[in-house]
Amino acid sequence: MEQVPIIEHRWPGLLGAAIFSLGGGMLYILLYPFAFWSALGGLTGILLGLWGYKLLGKKSSGFGVAAAAGTTLLWLLAAWYLCLSRDVYESFADWYAKGLVEYRISYWQALQGAFLFFQEPSVAGAYIRDLLLAVLLTALGAFGSVIFLLGREEPLPTEGPAAPAEEEEEEPSVDPDMPLSPEPEGEDFLVAPPMPGVARPLVIPGIPEDRHPE
Repeated sequence: MEQVPIIEHRWPGLLGAAIFSLGGGMLYILLYPFAFWSALGGLTGILLGLWGYKLLGKKSSGFGVAAAAGTTLLWLLAAWYLCLSRDVYESFADWYAKGLVEYRISYWQALQGAFLFFQEPSVAGAYIRDLLLAVLLTALGAFGSVIFLLGREEPLPTEGPAAPAEEEEEEPSVDPDMPLSPEPEGEDFLVAPPMPGVARPLVIPGIPEDRHPE
């Protein structure tokens, strides 16, 4: 039975990858207090993104891997910046409680000015290291997915020499003058009257001659 080829739907697949890879960004935020464990959000995000792409796109492909990796990186970057902004917000609250600063800032203000903290090399190095580790796990997930897709591809069939066509055997011709049964010998045989299209009469063995119709 011939298999019907599956048509890839890229735009619905891209939407599925974006929705499901969001789980990787959420996991990054949840595991952020546990230092390096937050990088697992990158691996989780791309696996969920690949599944979401296949769910809505109906097919796995190289474009699906790129879509899952791209959306995962975007969610990771957003999650990473949200965590950085939360640290800035909490730091100002702690400094205000200790009298080191004269004001507190809101979380929205922390979102707007968190990037300014990258002017300090020690602060920038720690946060960038966490982000790069999550990106590395995302890249490993994408690389493994590509290897899996390449290994699953079936080789194209090669065209060999065409098999010789079978010749149809001709049926032997039947001679209409040939008798259909042997000549009768004795009185136990009845010669039937000729039939249309048959040159000689049919001989029916086993019927007495006195039963021949007049």
